[in-house]
Amino acid sequence: MNTTRRDACPYRYRYLTLALLVASTFGTCGASCQGKSFSPVTRASSMGIAAPYAPGGGEVAGSFGLAMGGDEGGLFGGPAVGFLGDARVTIGVSPSLALEGSFAVMGVGNVDDENAYSNADRGWGITMVGLGARWLVSSEGVSRVALSAGFGVGCGGARGGKDLLVGGCGSDTFGRAAGGGYLGLDLGAQITRRFGIYANSRYQLAKATQLPLTHWGQHVVGLQWGRTLIFRVEGGVVHFHNEVNSLVGGTFVTALAIRWGLAR
Repeated sequence: MNTTRRDACPYRYRYLTLALLVASTFGTCGASCQGKSFSPVTRASSMGIAAPYAPGGGEVAGSFGLAMGGDEGGLFGGPAVGFLGDARVTIGVSPSLALEGSFAVMGVGNVDDENAYSNADRGWGITMVGLGARWLVSSEGVSRVALSAGFGVGCGGARGGKDLLVGGCGSDTFGRAAGGGYLGLDLGAQITRRFGIYANSRYQLAKATQLPLTHWGQHVVGLQWGRTLIFRVEGGVVHFHNEVNSLVGGTFVTALAIRWGLAR
């Protein structure tokens, strides 16, 4: 009885699935931070649907996203093209608790009329290493509810859209020491054994050398396929604000993961 209900996608989920897919599609243009001043974001992507891991079980995942936009073109269009990517390892402590380590890089370059990178000294980049935990609060039926928290350290940030990581993390000119923490709420529906939908939010607070304390928010919806080899696609809104300026933009990320040792 339960197996039939889990393996068959109920009709009532079809409209929700379509809505999430449309939202992800419209997230293909992301926030450009050209001309802005900010301390760096501590996380590059979400973690998909929370899973109950047996002790020693876990996941290895990598993600990549593109961002376009700028002050001239608003959210869609403009003179800047950006990217973000991260690698993450998650290890289960118990079915309700998992720990993770992550490495994230982000950057943008100004482009000319031929869509080629130029003026490299005006680009920006972020490198962050993070540690965190995720608590699976509820896993009744198809629903999954989880809370997450963690911190990141590294270098990056921008002042007037410049002076980030162009000279490398150890550069006296561009390498700005940075750090911050995050809190998260993850909602998911594991509709079948291999397909699910999710909505994840992250609130982040970061500070970099000679840059303002910056509040970041990341809110995405996504689709997830697979059980051992997993593919995710997510899109949504990213925003930041500080005492100097603020920005609201979009994000689109794809991820591939290998998972083992599920508790159930």
